[in-house]
Amino acid sequence: MKVVRILPVLVFLPIGVIFSAETDQYLTWGIELKDSADILNNYFNQELERYLEIVNSRAKPIKDPEELTVAIYYHFFQFLGWSRLRTYMRYNPAVDKYPDLSVPTRKYQRMSIHRGFAFPYILPMARTIRVGDIYFGIDKLCHFFGFGRRYYQRYCRYIKEGYSEEEAMRKVVLWGVFHEDSLVGKLVDGIFSHGDLEANFQGFRLAHDLCSGKPPYIVNIDGKR
Repeated sequence: MKVVRILPVLVFLPIGVIFSAETDQYLTWGIELKDSADILNNYFNQELERYLEIVNSRAKPIKDPEELTVAIYYHFFQFLGWSRLRTYMRYNPAVDKYPDLSVPTRKYQRMSIHRGFAFPYILPMARTIRVGDIYFGIDKLCHFFGFGRRYYQRYCRYIKEGYSEEEAMRKVVLWGVFHEDSLVGKLVDGIFSHGDLEANFQGFRLAHDLCSGKPPYIVNIDGKR
């Protein structure tokens, strides 16, 4: 019998910009967006359960916790141009966003503080949503799953190399700061974003706790997740 136990997960992220995309929080001043936390959480948990059913149906289900966690993160975020969760939140009409999709991207950019041409930086615009009391650009979800996975994989590697949990986490955070200060931050859009780093780290925390938390969100029962 296949049993899947999933505890409710709140994907809770801060304001900021992400993966060479920008959002303009000033535009949302005085605008009350509906809270999309339930929509986000319900989709994440339902999609996670569906994916675990697929894994359990395989002739050789994934048994290693690290391998399963990485596979789950890839399921939600494949690469920069495609993310299941981001796409769902962007196009779901029940998700209150600003501006809504009736506003073309070019018009949105002209409305924003990013309306100037900032060569050589490329600044695509992310719509703003609300989760809990936090307003943030939808593309922040890519940082959560993309860099959250990278942090987690590095952390696991450091642990295997003999580093303590505290030292492994310190090295992971410093690696993230270096990349935000260079390859995925300043060199992409000229901005060092503390919001990006927070999303990265919170994504790592969820990855760490999915199968290895105390208690974990996902447990192995009779060889099934």
